[in-house]
Amino acid sequence: MKTPDLNRWVDPGRDVGILLFAQRLEEAVFHYSADSDKARALNTLTRCLELESATKEVRKEGLPSHILTPMVQELAASLRSDHVARSILGPVGHHLARQDRWDVSSPRAVERQARLVRSKLEGPYEEALVDELRRVLPDGKEKRLICSLVSDLVVCLLHRRFSKEHIYASVRDAFFLGGKAAPRVDGLNSFEDFISRFPHTPRKWDVLLRASPDVKKLRIIVNDICELHDTAPNARTTWAKEKDFLSATHPGPYLLFRGVEAGDARAALARCQGTLRRIASFAALHAHRQEFKTDGQGLVYGDDGRFIVLPTRTAPIHKHAEGRAFQLPSRVRRTAELVTPYIGSGTFDRFVASLKMHETAVRAESNEEQLYALWTALEALLPFEDAESRIGRMVEFLVPLLSWEYPAMLLRTLDQSLTACLGNSWEDELGAYPAGLDRLEKVSNVVAAVDAQPARDRLFALLDDHPLLKFRLFELSEKLLAADRIRDTIKDHERRIEWQLRRVYRTRNSLVHTGRSLPYLEVIVENTHAYLMRVLMIGQFYFGSDPRAIDLDGALLEARVRHESHIDVLVQAGNADTTTADTAALVLGWGRSAT
Repeated sequence: MKTPDLNRWVDPGRDVGILLFAQRLEEAVFHYSADSDKARALNTLTRCLELESATKEVRKEGLPSHILTPMVQELAASLRSDHVARSILGPVGHHLARQDRWDVSSPRAVERQARLVRSKLEGPYEEALVDELRRVLPDGKEKRLICSLVSDLVVCLLHRRFSKEHIYASVRDAFFLGGKAAPRVDGLNSFEDFISRFPHTPRKWDVLLRASPDVKKLRIIVNDICELHDTAPNARTTWAKEKDFLSATHPGPYLLFRGVEAGDARAALARCQGTLRRIASFAALHAHRQEFKTDGQGLVYGDDGRFIVLPTRTAPIHKHAEGRAFQLPSRVRRTAELVTPYIGSGTFDRFVASLKMHETAVRAESNEEQLYALWTALEALLPFEDAESRIGRMVEFLVPLLSWEYPAMLLRTLDQSLTACLGNSWEDELGAYPAGLDRLEKVSNVVAAVDAQPARDRLFALLDDHPLLKFRLFELSEKLLAADRIRDTIKDHERRIEWQLRRVYRTRNSLVHTGRSLPYLEVIVENTHAYLMRVLMIGQFYFGSDPRAIDLDGALLEARVRHESHIDVLVQAGNADTTTADTAALVLGWGRSAT
C-alpha cells in the first residue's frame, strides 16, 4: 500500500468515502497486494451459484450429502453479514441466514433453497450494491461497510467476466492517473463515471493474435472459428503502436477473431486465447512434438474504432511478490543447505517432489494446469494414511499451519504499509521502545496494546489523506486489543481457510471429472499458491531454526503444536486486555504456555 496521488482531487477531506472506495478497489485487484487484501473468490450471489452447482453434482454422481455442509455454513454466514442481500431477500434472507434452516440431508431440498436465493439476487444484487455505495460514500463514515461493499462489487464484476486488469486500469484512470490536466475528482460524479465503465451489455471486439508456425497445419479447423492470415493484415489506423505490432518479425500466422463479445479488451483476448488452447489440446493427442500456441500478446480493436496492444498476461501464479535479483543466489543457497542433510530420506523426497510440482505450476500456461500442480505439491508435503479422507487430512493439517501466527502476518503487512506511507514518523513511534526489542513486538505494542492509544492517535492524525491505511490501523487494533478478540480473529481465519481448502479440492475434482469450474479459478490458483508457499516457508523456518530438526513431519507437527498452544494461552487469558507487557504472548504467541 502506498500514499495515493491526490493531484486531481478537488477536496479529498470532503470526499473521504470516495477516496476510501478508490483505494480499496485498487488494492483488491492489484497483482501484488497482500493475500488477505486481494479480491475474495465469492460473494453471497456467487456462493448460491456454487452451492446450486454442487448439489447437482452430488445428485448426479451419488456423492455423500455431507460435502454440502461447509458450503451451507459459508452461505448462511454470508447472508448474516450481507445486509444488501437480506434487504432484497426479505424474510427468505433472514430465514436462511440460520444454518439449521438448510436441510443438508436432502441435496434436492438444498438445491431448491439455493435456487430460490439465487433467483431473487441475480438481477438486482449488483445494482443494490452500487445504490448502497451511493448512500454511504458522501459522508464516508461507515468505512467497514464501504470496504465490504467494494469486495462484493469486485466479485460481481469478475463474475460478469470483466478482467482484473481492466478493473485496475479503470480505477487508476478514474481517480489517480493523469495529474492536474486530467478530469477533476469531485464527489459522486467521479464515482458514477467509474461505474459507467462496466456496462451490462457486452461490447464486441476484433482480436488479432500471432500464432506459432505449427498452427498453419490446423488451417482447416482454425478457419472455422477465425481468419488465419499467413502475413500481417493491413493496419486500420495510422498509430505507431499498431504498426509496430503488425511489422514485428514473426514467422507464424496471424489469427483474427471478429465480433468477440466481452466486457473489456483483456477479457476478449483471454477468451480467444482460451479457444486456441482447447484446439491445441485436441491437436496434441495426435501431434506430440508440435506447438500450437500464441506469443501471448494481442492487438484488440474495439467497436468504437479504438485499439490497444496488450502484452502477455500475468498468470495467477506469478502474482506473487518476489525478492530482488541480488537476493536470489543467497536464497537458493540457503534452501539447498537446509534440505541437503536430509538426502536419502522421505523428507528430502517429499520436499523436492513438492518443489518440482511448484515449478511445473510456475511454467504452466493455463489456470487448470497451475491448480493441478499446486494441489499435488501441497499433497506431497503432508503425511497420509492409506484409508483416510484426503481432504479431511488436508484440512486437519493445513488449517492450523496456515493460521499459525496469523496476527503476526497482519502486523507485518501493516508495518510495511506504514513504513511506505509515513517513513520517519512511523520509525519514531517504534523508536520509543527499547532498542533490543524485536521489531514485530514493537509494532504489536503500538497497534494492539491498550496503553498505546496516544501513539495510535498520533498516527491517525498523520493519515487523514490515506483513509484506507487509517482504517486498516483502526480495524486491526480493534481485533487485537483483548485476548478474546484475538482468539475470535484467529478462529474466523481458520474457518475461512477450511472453507477455501474444501473449495479448492472441489474445484480441482470438478476439473478432473467434468472439465468444468465456476468462474473464480484465477482467485483459487492465487490462494492455493499462497497456501503452498506458506507451508514451504514453515518447513524452511523449522529446519533453519532448530539444529535438532528431525524431518518434515516434525516441522509440520511443531508448527501445529505452537499454534494450538497460542490458542490455549488466549483461552486461559479470557477477555483480558492486551498491554505492552504481554503483546508478545497474546498477539504473537511467543514465550508463554498455558498452565
